Amino acid sequence: MNRPGGPIVVIGVDALDVDLLKRWMDEGRLPVLSALRDQGSFARLESTLDLFGDAPWPSLNAGVSPAHHAFINHLQLQRGTLNIERTDARHARVLPFWQYLRKTGLRVATMDVPKTFPIEGLDGIQLCGWGEHYPLLRSPASVPANAPSAVTDPLRAFVHPPELTNPPSREWERETRETLISGVECQRAAMAALMDEAPWDFFFSVFSSFHYVGHQFLHHMDPQHWAHEKDAPSELREAVLDVASCTDAALGDLLDRVPEDATWFIVSVHGFEPNFSANNLMEEVLQALGYLVPAEKKEASNSIGRLLNATSALRNLIPQSIRDMINSRLPEGLHDQADSSALEGHWDWTRTRAFMVPSDHFQALLSLNLAGREPRGIVEPGEASEALIAEIRKDLMELENADTGAPAVASVVTTADIYAGPNLQDLPDLVVQWAKDRPIRALTHPRFGTIRDDEYALRKTQHTPDGLLIAGGRGIAKGRTIEGGRTIDFAPTILRLLGRPIPDELEGRVLEDLLST
Repeated sequence: MNRPGGPIVVIGVDALDVDLLKRWMDEGRLPVLSALRDQGSFARLESTLDLFGDAPWPSLNAGVSPAHHAFINHLQLQRGTLNIERTDARHARVLPFWQYLRKTGLRVATMDVPKTFPIEGLDGIQLCGWGEHYPLLRSPASVPANAPSAVTDPLRAFVHPPELTNPPSREWERETRETLISGVECQRAAMAALMDEAPWDFFFSVFSSFHYVGHQFLHHMDPQHWAHEKDAPSELREAVLDVASCTDAALGDLLDRVPEDATWFIVSVHGFEPNFSANNLMEEVLQALGYLVPAEKKEASNSIGRLLNATSALRNLIPQSIRDMINSRLPEGLHDQADSSALEGHWDWTRTRAFMVPSDHFQALLSLNLAGREPRGIVEPGEASEALIAEIRKDLMELENADTGAPAVASVVTTADIYAGPNLQDLPDLVVQWAKDRPIRALTHPRFGTIRDDEYALRKTQHTPDGLLIAGGRGIAKGRTIEGGRTIDFAPTILRLLGRPIPDELEGRVLEDLLST
């Protein structure tokens, strides 16, 4: 197929925070990105509204909302059951937009785009799950299987560091910092080799080290962070900027390889900020308020659950730190079976009206025990469910941070008020967004007093809801700041630039203000 213009080159920087980026560009700390902004246009992109931590990349990739692709968390409830399933890259129910490049003659190269897997029928090379942040494939995948060694060898050297809420030592943190900086170089070398492999029509690859460094080191950088340590060594306080600087230099090298007639994009789908979640207290809150009712006798729905029930007294004799260490070494499948058994067997489903579904460490995700949807649903759809939602919202908005007296909940969002789509029923009914002022160790409510947990190790950072885009080259307007853009608008915009029709099923719109006329 012949089409006007040169290649479309997209390079993602996973979790590059838009506000940090703007600050560092203005301060001259990221000279390549600053120059790219001056050459082209810039946009802040609305992502998934601070609701679902794992939904932003699937939304950008597919050009649709979570009510269509249904990928919101690394653990999800299988609707119609009480089973917890661990999601993988194939969980999204809508394929990435480059599926529409099949049988077009366009040559496609993708590498480490988060939460994707190789799509059959594309002309080109796809590498998934090699250097992706916490890859969601059991093993790296490539199509064709014999991808060039110049590309795969640097990726084989990429090390995925664990994220530890409480690192064991400064030395461990220093080694992690070095690992992340080395990871930038591994991915740069692989991207450069892939760029040089063929004259691609569409190229999309993503750096992941910034996502890791944000979770592990943001508190060292930010003096206002509740976990900031003012005596931390300078190399740890500068780790986030160091990874950003290395990525900035890598972007410069890669874009120097791009043909003059190319169109290029730098994208991110969310950033970082301090985490204030009190998800660890939510099930106890729901019990105290009468929405979640414990079973008189805990039952087990599988062999792992029966084993845990039989050994509960013995396990309680083991110090929590040792139990955490043991749990961290158990296969993920065992954890999932234990979660499923607990969800099904620990609650009285004849009286439970609402429950907590698997949540990340950020927002609390709640579901009604809806008749006709849940296996033992008791809440009737319609007026009864709407009244229950209003009741839950009123109760949760009365929660206070017991240590400050300030409201603990910023909002309780009804998912159906935000999204519409064929898979809306797979999303939680309510999302609890916690107040972002101080960590919540205890919650107070007029109906039950105080619930406290001083031992919980809170993850230090959560994701911000906005992404970003810097674009330039052929077909892109210069010097514009685009307002009102969304991550789901990226897919139709790229398809327009590739000269392809925009399918009706895409929810996004073309970012017309970004394009030159």
